Amino acid sequence: MTYRGNTHVFDSVPPHKVETILMLLNDYELAPQSAKQKLTNLVPPIVVPQNFDRATAMSRYLKKRKSTMKADYSVRREIALRITRRGGKFAPSEKNSENSVGTEAAELQFCANCRESSEVTPQMRRGPTGAKNFCNACGLAWATYRKIRNVTNAESQHGGSQ
Repeated sequence: MTYRGNTHVFDSVPPHKVETILMLLNDYELAPQSAKQKLTNLVPPIVVPQNFDRATAMSRYLKKRKSTMKADYSVRREIALRITRRGGKFAPSEKNSENSVGTEAAELQFCANCRESSEVTPQMRRGPTGAKNFCNACGLAWATYRKIRNVTNAESQHGGSQ
């Protein structure tokens, strides 16, 4: 459509809407299109079936989304609730603390940053040196921010609850 010397291209529009717009624009008329100006870049209209029920489609979509998006963490939650904690952290189990003599004592590590025992952290993580000598919290802080975690707990600075 040409209006005041400018050519505008729109999606396919029914003729009665074009006539209404022209009446609103003080009866400016469409410039006749020559064979050279044939527009081939029009976007085809979206065809919606007549029997399309939007409410049913949305409920089906939401039901599918709800069933596929949520994972079942009930088993993990149950196990975490059974683990004893001391001061909000995992406490060493009784059987490990009794058998700390021998081979298990060699596996015991302490965090290079906060001096937390490897018994009370879920896993030891890599620190700035690349060795697994950081507890879970310090290791995650290092991996995420590339900064050493500031330890504010005075109990943790002195080797945990030993």
